[in-house]
Amino acid sequence: MSPAAAGAWLDEPHRDRTAAFGDLDGDGDVDVLVGGLGERPRVLQNDVQGTAGGDAGGAWLIVELRDLRPDARNRRGIGARVEASAGGTTQRRWLIGGGPFQSASEAVAHFGLAAAREADVLVVWPDGYVERRPAVSTRQRLVVERR
Repeated sequence: MSPAAAGAWLDEPHRDRTAAFGDLDGDGDVDVLVGGLGERPRVLQNDVQGTAGGDAGGAWLIVELRDLRPDARNRRGIGARVEASAGGTTQRRWLIGGGPFQSASEAVAHFGLAAAREADVLVVWPDGYVERRPAVSTRQRLVVERR
């Protein structure tokens, strides 16, 4: 998609100060919320067909962690390593907290998995506890709960 097709906003000068990333519309691709100096926040919605989401449908997987133990202090698993393996390739993501100036992106692991229908998921929680989820269907948001 050309910048012109994306809208006039991209051709205008801005003093952007921050950006937060996440799947705002639940279609499997990453959207962006941009904050500028003296401007209202703007949403850049990713609607590219044939990539992570969209009708042409590449495979994707979003992994969200929830630590539900009564004594848990890190409920979202910040610091965890999440791996997704499919088609002979392994991708790794680390969940981080915070983000750019006065913002935070969604604390999830997002994977683009080409045409894979399933992926093996490995979670290494910050305290070293390991959890495996074999043959997870793609094109979904997987919530891994620790009890």
